[in-house]
This record gives sequence, C-alpha cells and structure tokens, in this order.
Amino acid sequence: MDILNIKNLQVQLDKKIILNNINLQFQKGKVYGVLGPNGSGKSTLLLSIAKIIKIKNGSIHINKKNLNKYSIENLSKVISLLSQNFQLKLPYTVEEIVFMGRYTYTKGILSKEEQNFIDNIIEEMDLCKLKSTQVTKLSGGEKQRVLLAKTLCQDTNIVLIDEGFSNMDIHYQIKFMKLLREKAYKDNKLIIFVMHNLLLAKKYCDNILLLKNGEVYNFGENEKVLTNKALKEVFNIDGKFSGNAFEIF
Repeated sequence: MDILNIKNLQVQLDKKIILNNINLQFQKGKVYGVLGPNGSGKSTLLLSIAKIIKIKNGSIHINKKNLNKYSIENLSKVISLLSQNFQLKLPYTVEEIVFMGRYTYTKGILSKEEQNFIDNIIEEMDLCKLKSTQVTKLSGGEKQRVLLAKTLCQDTNIVLIDEGFSNMDIHYQIKFMKLLREKAYKDNKLIIFVMHNLLLAKKYCDNILLLKNGEVYNFGENEKVLTNKALKEVFNIDGKFSGNAFEIF
C-alpha cells in the first residue's frame, strides 16, 4: 500500500526551479535511497515532504490526505526528519535532546513506559555512556547519533534522513543501515534516506530514486536503477558495478 504519493511536484526557490515534474509513490515496510549529484534536489525533496519548504505546483498526499491539511503537530506524529542543517549549539545533554523526539506525545511528562522507550533508543545508538554529556562537547559523528536517536524517538511511520551518517565511522554507518532496514521491515515503516554512498545504498536499500538536474532520472529496485549507465550519466563516473562493489576505470 502506498503511504506517500507525490504528483507533478514542482518546487521553486529564489525564482529557480529546484524540482520539476516529480511523480513518485512510496510504500511502507521499505528503505528508499535518494541519490544524485550535489544540487539535484535531494534535500529539497525531503524538506517538501516534511512541509518545511512550500511547493509551487503539484501535490503530496500522506495516507491519502493532502499534506496541506496536516497541522504541524499532527504531521510530527506521521513524519520525522533528520535534517543535515540541524545544529546542536545549546548545552543540552544527550538524554534531553533524545527526549525532545517524544515531546509531541508526552508534553514534557515522562511515564515509566516512555522512559524505557527512550532508554532503548539510546542503547540502540550506543549512547549510554554519553547520556549525561552536553551535546556541545560531542564529535560530529556522536552528534549525528544523537540526532538519529531523537528522530527515531518520534516513532513515526515515515522517517526522512538527509545525509544523517556523513560524519560517522563506517562501522556505525553499516550498523545503523542494518537497524533502519530492520525497523522498516519489522515495524512497517517507510524510510527515505538521502545519501552519497552508492555501495551502502546498493546493499541496504530496497529501492533507489536517482535525481538529476531536479528531475527523476530513474526510480525502482536498486539492481535496476544502479547500473553502469547511471554511473556515467548521473555521477560522471567511468566504471561498472560488480555485486555490491564497483570498479572505476
């Protein structure tokens, strides 16, 4: 069942068309990778879905309901977004930041069940030893783990992640891609991940959206989308895929 439908989407920023003629359908229980060169509209797509950027033309429907009919509070129970532009500048502790992901549900009052839910997410993100540490004292990769924990604490059916692993060590990138895929499958979530790592996308994403110059180059199962032709035409790479690796000529 399609949970997210995008029809004839066009987004304009500062009189420049960033996305044009975007038609997509996303299903729950899958991980979608969004790839493309810088400036192809990847982040703009996620921000449009999250109602942070106003669309110029077209429509976005979530659970068959137009995005414009969602209040910010109601949307926060349906969509969570880890934005690459979110910065941790105030001296909150790790636990306090993660707790913010539950605020829509708790209004600041934690039950034992809610606390256990937060503690489990903190453990999944390997943040137990940093629980009481101020986020301003963390490394870039540690901050990304905190923000991922906060995002997952919203426990929404749709999870949007914009380059959320870029500063993490590679073993954490692999660990959390596995975790996200598990959550998609077991909890029937839709996870859409903007990323640059072609190999992680090929191995852990069910479907791939390739964007080029603000339009859909290809969209579908990763084996059919991540082709040698796409390497050249989208990423300007002379090479070929070989299993979950690729060779550069």
